[in-house]
Formats: sequence, structure tokens, C-alpha cells
Amino acid sequence: MEAVEGAEVAEVTSTGWGTRFKVKIQWYGPNNRLVKVVTIWQQDEASEMVKFITLYPDKS
Repeated sequence: MEAVEGAEVAEVTSTGWGTRFKVKIQWYGPNNRLVKVVTIWQQDEASEMVKFITLYPDKS
């Protein structure tokens, strides 16, 4: 989760598969434009590892 280190964890949800984290972050693209995105991460119940699930634009 180094890519989102220091970012705001907007929501934590418990699911049947484990704990899901919604993280909002801003990155500068190669063209120096600011991109706001939401990333979803999940920590499975039986594991300490956190996995990246998806990313989508933050339209808020």
C-alpha cells in the first residue's frame, strides 16, 4: 500500500471475505495534471496481506 501511504482512508467495510478499505488519493500524472482517484483494497480474513482490488475516478 505504499502507493497510497499517507492518504485518507475514507471508509472501512467488513465483508464476507475480509476487511475492505476505500482510500481517496491525488496523484500527478506524467503531464503534471492532478488526478483524484478512489482505490479499493482488501485484507482477507485468513491473511495479513492487503490486496489491491480496483481504482476509479473520484468525482466528489
